[in-house]
Amino acid sequence: MEIGTERWLLFDDYLFASKAGFTTVAGEAARDPEPVLRPEMPWEEGSVWWQNTVLDDAGLIKLYYSAQSADERFRLCLATSTDGVHFERPSLGVVEFEGARDNNIVLEPPPVSRIQGSVFIDPVAPTQERYKAILEGEIMEHDEGVAAYRTIRGAYSADGVRWSHYPEPHIIPWYSDTQNVALWDARLGQYVAYVRYNAGRRVENMRNVGVFHHRCVGRTESEDFRHFHAPEVVLDPDPGDVNVQTNPGWMDLYQGIVMQYPGTRNYVMLPSPFYHYPAANKLDVKLATSRDGIDWTLHDGTFVHLGSAGTWDSERIYMALGMVERGAETWLYYAGFDLDHSGHHKPYPPRFGAIGRARIRRDGFACQQAGAAGGEIVTEPFAVPAERLLLNFDGSAGGCLRVEFLDANGAGIEGFSGEASDLLTGNAVELPTRFGEEHSEDLSALLGRTVRLRLTGRACRLYALQFGGAEGTY
Repeated sequence: MEIGTERWLLFDDYLFASKAGFTTVAGEAARDPEPVLRPEMPWEEGSVWWQNTVLDDAGLIKLYYSAQSADERFRLCLATSTDGVHFERPSLGVVEFEGARDNNIVLEPPPVSRIQGSVFIDPVAPTQERYKAILEGEIMEHDEGVAAYRTIRGAYSADGVRWSHYPEPHIIPWYSDTQNVALWDARLGQYVAYVRYNAGRRVENMRNVGVFHHRCVGRTESEDFRHFHAPEVVLDPDPGDVNVQTNPGWMDLYQGIVMQYPGTRNYVMLPSPFYHYPAANKLDVKLATSRDGIDWTLHDGTFVHLGSAGTWDSERIYMALGMVERGAETWLYYAGFDLDHSGHHKPYPPRFGAIGRARIRRDGFACQQAGAAGGEIVTEPFAVPAERLLLNFDGSAGGCLRVEFLDANGAGIEGFSGEASDLLTGNAVELPTRFGEEHSEDLSALLGRTVRLRLTGRACRLYALQFGGAEGTY
């Protein structure tokens, strides 16, 4: 196995030859009590809606959010922040609203469209196309009795403020429903899009046909962002013949919010499960993880919980695309609502919805956890690629972890195993491993050698590992 010098998130057993006493545990994000953005401006009089993107652009946090005015028109707006909590609405002068351009609107789609898209920074595009967006297009043809969905279009911008649509009437031969997501996948060297895939429904010659059954996540690729093939299902709750409308506790999936985790080959998805039974009609957020963006593991538990009854995010939560790393934390953003999905309350009240922040430990989407009885992990063989090994580790006050280097056959390597390995304690996102009487971090004696790692610990959590140079950090 080639482990390289990238960060490895330990959300599964991919690196491990054996594991005992450690279990994979999904993380839970902590929600800030107050939202970072509420509808306040005239063009937000209807709502702040649920198709949103957060970009960390050279240290400036940019929030692209969908706002609805009182006439039910949706527009894409831009707010910015330096601290991730206090967002400003810059006067951009781009789109006219009620006779004036003193607003933060960057894009106005056709009437009735709800944006249903996202924004990303393209690291390989020419300057004039550095920002890209995947959005709704025109209404598709459809069979009688089939909902009037829209196509999926693309747009580009040099500055993220002034946008132009690509000339193609659609970039994916598919329909738009909830939030479409696109990204440049550095691992593949391709553009990848994740879209709603309604099982039982299909597109034939850009005509929407078929009978809806349940909601899945689909995926498609493109070399140029303007010509994707039809998507294929990559995450399906697969109810089989179950009546998803009445079966208690069954769920399907809204919002395939997929992100390639920075500095890794790893992918995370934060979908909102929709539970099918009459008393539910609420949505929170689950976690799915993948090594290739195609094969996904949907983890047990809830990643972002609803707020307490009566609070602004107590009924529905939808994640925004994007994440922001600051120090030892990763910040995520979401749209929250205090009315459920039933539709009994429609039309929505004025100034409906808000956008909030959730926080996790850096790399904290999932971890390997050992209880008080202890556990052991032994990795597959790999060649040591660098002079230093850092761990994202939490033993708090009572836990500990020992990291040893073994040869390819599993025998300890003198100077790097047994008591020569320091016992790690405490809590740090960048904890160096140390060896020998000098408590040295230097692994240069092992460079290029095929080894295994043995990790033995108790009452601890291990989130990630990374090899780097003598001065390297995560």
